[in-house]
Amino acid sequence: MDKKQLTTRFGIQQALHWFVTGITIPILTLMFQAKGLDLFDIGIVMAIWIGTTACLEIPLGGVADTYGRKRTYFASLVVSVVGVSLLLIADNIWLISLAAFFLGGGRAIYSGTLDAWFYDAYQSAQGKDQYHGHLAQVQVFVTLGLAAGSLTGGYLPQISNLFMASSNNPFSVNLVVVIALTILLFGITAMLLNIEGNNQPKEELESATSVLTLSLKTLKHCFHTPVLFRVIQGTVVLGMALSVVENHWQPFLHIVKGSENTTYILFGVISALYFLMEAFASLASVRVAKWLRGSHLSVLFYSRMAAGIALVFLAQSQNTLMFALGYLGFFFLFTLGCNSENILLNESTESSMRSSMLSVSSLAVTLGGMAASLGFGLLSHHYGIQISFICCGILLIVTSFVYVLKLNHQPQTTT
Repeated sequence: MDKKQLTTRFGIQQALHWFVTGITIPILTLMFQAKGLDLFDIGIVMAIWIGTTACLEIPLGGVADTYGRKRTYFASLVVSVVGVSLLLIADNIWLISLAAFFLGGGRAIYSGTLDAWFYDAYQSAQGKDQYHGHLAQVQVFVTLGLAAGSLTGGYLPQISNLFMASSNNPFSVNLVVVIALTILLFGITAMLLNIEGNNQPKEELESATSVLTLSLKTLKHCFHTPVLFRVIQGTVVLGMALSVVENHWQPFLHIVKGSENTTYILFGVISALYFLMEAFASLASVRVAKWLRGSHLSVLFYSRMAAGIALVFLAQSQNTLMFALGYLGFFFLFTLGCNSENILLNESTESSMRSSMLSVSSLAVTLGGMAASLGFGLLSHHYGIQISFICCGILLIVTSFVYVLKLNHQPQTTT
């Protein structure tokens, strides 16, 4: 199988995976509220969700490198089905928190598994090496899947209301669909990804000590590799910015609209457009990298600084159109450097610890998200969402210079 065929297969699998994920994105906070949780309760649940992921991220990355990446991915689907099933029947904060624990665990198990599998399989496949371009194509599949899933997730409650007009929680249909599609994903993934890369580690059962040793080795490698250390530092801020915007965009849009009636479909449309902007950014990143002579750190510097400026603009929104322009512009600029970040992580890490390194990156995002959920949540409570957006935008602008400090250490590439 050549690299193009491999990219197409992996892209289709990722589109389906993230389509399922996208179904709950536009209604998650609304669903929690429909189950009787207030904003403080929701903060607790999200902290459990994110915290579980943070605690399990690195050790489970070592599990993927040790026991096999596809096998670990299938385990993540099982845990996710358990979490969604619990969320479906939950009627109090305790059960919802338990569901969040399983969902966070499923996310941690998944982290870095198939990404590392694809990189290794790609290096073994026949054909010209154009990893950056093919990775951008995969990201388009991912974002199109998320966009379609989010749009579907916005429509499902409306359809549910047609048949159950008296229902207090029209979002249950979203969860039922997620469970059914996740089960189907087992078979689809097995058919699409039935290739083994020559550079993949042997899938042998090893002791927990081996997993821990690999995780510690990965952390040491991260701290002693200048490019990786700078990228991980920037990734923490990335997690903070994502958390601030994702946690606050729905209530902020409600404030911008004032007393106007907001339908579930609007949230789905906004979410879908956001993911489409991600797709455009992924394609544009290849051209931007060429303009910057292949320096992926330069791409990260300019994209994150511009995203910070866009977030400050978003905070000034006075109507829905202005909000949409600011929100979509922010995510286009913000995700413009994601492929470059992925490439730097993969190129600077040997195959035997690649899943672990991607888990370190995901952990950095998670820790940043937890810190922002608490810190900026408190800031928003006392001073308003607008102030949080402005402060987060300034933080992005200032911390973007972390990439400039190491530009001279980044070799020029043409990927």
